[in-house]
Amino acid sequence: MIIVCIGRDRMDEQAMAGLSGATVRSIAIRFAGEGSGEAPLTWSQADHWRANLAAGRAATFGGNFAWPAGTTVEFMAETLRFMLSRHQALRTRLRFDADGWPYQCCASEGEIQLQVVEAGTADPAALAQELERQFHWQDFDFENEWPIRMAVVTVRGEVTHQVVVYLHLALDGGGTDALLADLAARDPVTGEPAGPITAIQPLELARRQAEPAAQRQSLAAMRHLERVLRSVEPKLLGEPRWDGPPSYRPIRYRTPATLLAVKRIVAEQGVPASSVLAALYAVALGRLLGRGDIWTMMLVSNRFRPGLTGTVGLIVQSSPFQLDVAGVSLATAVARARASMLHTYKNAYYDGRHRDEVLDRVQRERGVLIDTSCYFNDRRVERPPDGLPPADDDRLRAALAESAWVPEPGRPPRNVLQVNVLDAPVVDPADPPGAIDLHITWDPRYFELTEIQRLATGIESVAVETAISPDAPTGIPPRTSE
Repeated sequence: MIIVCIGRDRMDEQAMAGLSGATVRSIAIRFAGEGSGEAPLTWSQADHWRANLAAGRAATFGGNFAWPAGTTVEFMAETLRFMLSRHQALRTRLRFDADGWPYQCCASEGEIQLQVVEAGTADPAALAQELERQFHWQDFDFENEWPIRMAVVTVRGEVTHQVVVYLHLALDGGGTDALLADLAARDPVTGEPAGPITAIQPLELARRQAEPAAQRQSLAAMRHLERVLRSVEPKLLGEPRWDGPPSYRPIRYRTPATLLAVKRIVAEQGVPASSVLAALYAVALGRLLGRGDIWTMMLVSNRFRPGLTGTVGLIVQSSPFQLDVAGVSLATAVARARASMLHTYKNAYYDGRHRDEVLDRVQRERGVLIDTSCYFNDRRVERPPDGLPPADDDRLRAALAESAWVPEPGRPPRNVLQVNVLDAPVVDPADPPGAIDLHITWDPRYFELTEIQRLATGIESVAVETAISPDAPTGIPPRTSE
């Protein structure tokens, strides 16, 4: 590895307001890896690019993380070099054709900057938060910048915090998990990888998606989409309550009770946690809207498909999810969610150009615009059972008092309503999560803040209700025929 220090300067004064004394230097890290070339965007990348165009900016994700005493800048630099050398997605930039449409271009070698911030008299944790904010809000240069930004905060030269932000076009949450698993599998002495990469990488995936078998899968998914679009309420969330341009606000709710309740429901009802969470969301949204015929676009990781489990890349696509939660028990809502999700997952792999054609045609024939800007995204990491007995009723009720509203520093997605479900961060990555985080973005033209808060706490309360009294009704009466 070759590391070259290429500069030292003061951080931006406005960004560093209240954090005086910090200095920053950049380290250039050179990397080289196997595989290079150019290909069309994969289906997931193309979908995401169209979403970026609609939003007017690119989506990012990442965070800041405390590191134990003794962590060196050299270790972090070597980690960054390994990541880009190993994984094509992280050394891929874009090339645009004459019409402005991008292609993925993977380089065999290159150079990336690691920002090193010496805290001085500033608070290193606050510095890490500020760096994360800057990394999220500074636009990416798609043609010239690598899709990862990394910085470390040091105190007297020793790393205290790491900041990493990814361009979402390059990878998703599952891709990050695959990346972290690959890092954890390195030989602790030599730093060598555990073995060759066997998962499909983005260039190869784009080639496979052009083959007849993938095209047949895409057409089947479009038939399912058309059936759903012809049957759903086109304006589930209603009309804007006041005129004006859209705006998007984030909120984040940490709920230990939801995690405990989901574990108990999974153990007692024998359903996957993903189905449970989808049912909780549908019941809570149904109560908020006063109707039981809920549908949403669900973001689905296609990593269950052959060759994609360990892919470091973007594999997520959206697919419609329908669930009628009116006039049934909470346990029935969970069972229905499991059945409905099979169709959702099966039909979440397709060429997005065909999706747009189907939506346009159905809207013309129905004579109404169909609002597809309601999203649900389960971004947790599926883990095997921890072997602990399920929480009893008293523990579940007590856990309701442990919830908290926490800051959400990232850029919110531009949807009228989007609920992301994540494992709450833990201090030690080896520890199991102790809570679920609900990241909710909404357009205030459609919802008041208090309504979104009711949705978040509603998901939590439905979870506890379902765990304690699964035969209780959802509380949403069946719709009467008009």
